[in-house]
Formats: sequence, C-alpha cells, structure tokens
Amino acid sequence: MILMNSERWPLIIDPQLQGLKWLKEQFKDKLCNLKMTDKSWKNDLFNGIESGKIVVFENLEENIDATITPVIGRNYIKRGASKVLKIGDRELNVHPEFRL
Repeated sequence: MILMNSERWPLIIDPQLQGLKWLKEQFKDKLCNLKMTDKSWKNDLFNGIESGKIVVFENLEENIDATITPVIGRNYIKRGASKVLKIGDRELNVHPEFRL
C-alpha cells in the first residue's frame, strides 16, 4: 500500500533482499532494476522514465550520483498535459505511469 499510494518515493532498507524479491515477482514486466555499478544505468533510467516502468535502484551508497537528484526531487516541468524532466542537457517526457 505504501509503495503504490504514497506521495513520496519509498525507501526500502532490505538487508535480507525479501522486499526486492517481492518487487521482482510483483512487477515482472514493469520493473527496471538498476545498479550504479552498471555502465548503462543512466540510459536504462532514462528509458524507464520515458516508458513508464517502475525503477528500482539496488545497493545505493550514502552518496548518490547528481544525475538522479531531479528525479528524486520530482522536479517536473509541466508542458500542457504532459510532464518533462530535465536531467543535465536532456529533457525526458515523463510517462504517466513512471515510478521510482
């Protein structure tokens, strides 16, 4: 319930990986699972935002990349009925079903 209906992005501290396992089972086709150690995580994040996938960052450190700051802060720009997210020099059309 908290994951689907909260106004803030949910943070799951999951040392036994039970929550991650549940997320992967619950949202098989809609889930974009990212790790900051992957080389293509930024492109995967951008694709997830534009395609409306649920994006999960796995194994985050205390310090996170500044690239995802606008995403976490929900710094959307409204353009008509749609939302745009500006990350660096790119503008991404935010799919209505996107969740982080």
